[in-house]
Amino acid sequence: KDQTPSLTTIQTIFAKIEAILNSRPLLALSNSPADLDVLTPAHFLIHRPLIAPPSEPDDSPASLLPKWKLVRNIEKSFWKRWQKEYLLTLQSKEKWNTPTRPPKEGEIVIIKEDNTPPLSWKLGRIVRLTYGADGTSRVAELRTTSGPLTRPLAKLCPLPDSP
Repeated sequence: KDQTPSLTTIQTIFAKIEAILNSRPLLALSNSPADLDVLTPAHFLIHRPLIAPPSEPDDSPASLLPKWKLVRNIEKSFWKRWQKEYLLTLQSKEKWNTPTRPPKEGEIVIIKEDNTPPLSWKLGRIVRLTYGADGTSRVAELRTTSGPLTRPLAKLCPLPDSP
């Protein structure tokens, strides 16, 4: 079979990649502990956050299914790589002898999780930090839209605006 994507397929792929890039959280919209809303590049373009379309085709003709699968595979591949590389840039990777800025209670963070679907950034607000005997915090209790959560700090990324 010819695996060369059509112009429409390529345009669809670029539209999905654009949506992924424009959905990334930039900064918290408020300091309220109850608010998990964040500003994204999409707010500047369409004045609201992007919403992911359904991930499964509904009543598409069988002839469109291979094209849909191609677009979906490329989108998933891009999302996985983008999310991994972007979140790495948000995490401080300083030298061992240079202190990094510790997270703060009340701060909104991105929660790193495997198999997150495209355009889904799991966010949480730090409710409490747990400190070890050495006085260093390695675990945070978070409030998320799905309820309370406890995660190691290694799985949390500050938003780009965090000082």
